[in-house]
Amino acid sequence: MTSHNKIEDELLREIAELRRTNAEFKRSESEHKLAEKKIREQNDFLHTVLESLAHPFYVIDAEDYSLSLANTASRLANPQGSATCYGLTHLRSEPCSGSEYPCPLQEIRKTGKPVIMEHIHFDKDRKPRNCEVHAYPIFDSQGKFVKMIEYFLDITERKRTEDELRKSDGLLRSVLSTSPVGIGLTQDRKIKWANDAWARMFGFVNEEEFLGQSAAMLYPSDEEYEISGRALYADLETGKVSHVETKFRRKDGSVFNAKIRMKLIDPLASEKLAIAVITDITDQLKSEQEKEALQAQLLQSQKMESIGTLVGGIAHDFNNIFQIILSASQLMLSEKSKDDPDYHLLQYIVNNVRGGADVVNRLLMFGKEASIRPVSVDLNHQIRELTALISRTLPQVVQFDVDLADGSATIHADPNQIDQVIMNLAINASDAMPNGGRLRIATTSILLDDEYCRSHHGAKPGNYVMLSVSDTGRGMDKEILDRVFDPFFSTKPKGSTRGTGLGLSVVQGIVEQHGGHITCESQLEEGSEFKVYFPTVAAPQSSEKKTVPSS
Repeated sequence: MTSHNKIEDELLREIAELRRTNAEFKRSESEHKLAEKKIREQNDFLHTVLESLAHPFYVIDAEDYSLSLANTASRLANPQGSATCYGLTHLRSEPCSGSEYPCPLQEIRKTGKPVIMEHIHFDKDRKPRNCEVHAYPIFDSQGKFVKMIEYFLDITERKRTEDELRKSDGLLRSVLSTSPVGIGLTQDRKIKWANDAWARMFGFVNEEEFLGQSAAMLYPSDEEYEISGRALYADLETGKVSHVETKFRRKDGSVFNAKIRMKLIDPLASEKLAIAVITDITDQLKSEQEKEALQAQLLQSQKMESIGTLVGGIAHDFNNIFQIILSASQLMLSEKSKDDPDYHLLQYIVNNVRGGADVVNRLLMFGKEASIRPVSVDLNHQIRELTALISRTLPQVVQFDVDLADGSATIHADPNQIDQVIMNLAINASDAMPNGGRLRIATTSILLDDEYCRSHHGAKPGNYVMLSVSDTGRGMDKEILDRVFDPFFSTKPKGSTRGTGLGLSVVQGIVEQHGGHITCESQLEEGSEFKVYFPTVAAPQSSEKKTVPSS
């Protein structure tokens, strides 16, 4: 190859290299322009994002605290250029030297983590504003903290709303806490909160004793808990107020009656938080029961008074007839000798008329129309006088005890009728113990108070001598007990010749005619006790004076 050709080849290589180098330069220039374009686009996008923020946003140098970047919202915060509203009064070489601005810079330098702070600042009109400062660190490739991003949220309205909610919540809790009614919050039948009245109702001192516990701890039995739950939650999901009456158990184990009214706070919420209002209705139920009992006593008294009036009128008429028959029979009998065939017939008529007259006299006692001759009577003395007679009357299988109050038990009464009351009650008690048992007669001084008299129709407050006649016999059920003083009512078999069914009616008539009253308590297979209250003539001599229970 000639030298000319070598030079030409070398020149062509140089030209090719120049072309390649030129091509690479153009490609590099194009990539550079493309990179610059991308950076501009990214900057434009970042600028657009920052400008779209409604809250002030800054990028601050970590060394001298100079401002590198700020969005329009930060400038609008203060047209004079000082974003005092958001605390940027220290954009200088000594960051955070003032006390009015919470400086997150030092905190970031300590922890290297983002910081959120709250502070009160003042706007251009010097009005206080609540702000929330969010600060984030920026590190270089060597991990050095070089810049800090800050943005500010005006949380004044949020704070105001939170304060109002706290005040409202505090007011509501104060109202609920001071309510005299027990109020509690439950979730899935677990106790979340309760007011003071609720805690007192159940006997709790500290809320740690019940908070978070199942409501089952408040019930006397699992059965009562389940029944109450079914009744309460049947309508609860519909948003209605459900209610039920149930029994609760206090911390000390005592049981009381209560009424629950419950409602879900938000039926659509998943947590199913319910508010329950609990009212202790023990006294209310007791009052209703006493009222019903008093009404029953009043009806019984009115019934007995009506019957007594009727029986008294009839008895007077029969008494007049019996007196005529008895007088005529006795006159005819006086004219006959014992050998006369009519003598025994007349004697039979006289005896039966006297028996009829005795029944009439008892009817008059029941109707409170029999004549009485009251004198000062020591009830203890009357019982002692009858003790021997009662002992002879009782079967051997019946034990007889007497327990009399110390001293005298003086009342104003007809001794014969008092004897009739004691004997009648003793015989009835004996009849109730055919297989044996114990008869006890006792006296004691009693003070009947207003509360007792309100629940016992016909009773009057004052000092009384109480005569108690009790037995350990078969007792009576409620149906018999309700009719025990009815005239001609008897538990003895039909056709029995033992008694007329007037015994207790006559006893009641005698007691009431003497200004007293009588009660009876009985349980099947546990015996009965009759309590007779006679007004005392004077204050009891014994130092042991009892007040009768109100129930």
